[in-house]
Amino acid sequence: MAYTRYMMSMHDDQAGEGVALAFPTVSTCAAVIAVLGDRLVGLHKTSGISRNYGKLMQRGLSLLGGHYVRALYMAGWNLDQPSKHDPRAIRQVLGCAHAPIYISNLSSTRDSLERTTYSPHPFATAANDVCIFAYHQGSRAPRIGLKRSSKVTVKRSVGGTQQINQLAQQLGMGFALIYGVEEEITTTSDHLHELQFYRLE
Repeated sequence: MAYTRYMMSMHDDQAGEGVALAFPTVSTCAAVIAVLGDRLVGLHKTSGISRNYGKLMQRGLSLLGGHYVRALYMAGWNLDQPSKHDPRAIRQVLGCAHAPIYISNLSSTRDSLERTTYSPHPFATAANDVCIFAYHQGSRAPRIGLKRSSKVTVKRSVGGTQQINQLAQQLGMGFALIYGVEEEITTTSDHLHELQFYRLE
């Protein structure tokens, strides 16, 4: 049975906050999830250093607003390759050097620099295009998992489109594009392939 909900949704190089986050079409990207006392702050970071990387990190810092970050979770591909995604550098840029880092590296090989960061792929056959979901659970670790993108339909709400247009007018299109907005997300079921995380440090 199809399951539809509205939640903060972040596409490539976008950031947002809420108690339920979605990161659609993660193929070479990483979902960066900062856990605060009352919410999550998420960044959908593309591989390497994109032209929007600095703006994305500035937006992340703004959303964190100096609040204490309990932990930083990162899920995606190539989290063991600093040229693609560098968890320690991301933590430093976000100003939360005290926060422990938890990794779920979906790379399809075990060639990682630190084998403990490798997370077995949740599907029997490889799927390199997934939607990652994260849910705040109070003082407990967040619930983070994924579904194949083919089983997820994302529809931008009219309000979300208006919000993006207003931001584009206020800040210039390049900057406005880093803002995630609430979108209607429909999945084929409410089942979630929960990810296994390893503490990096």
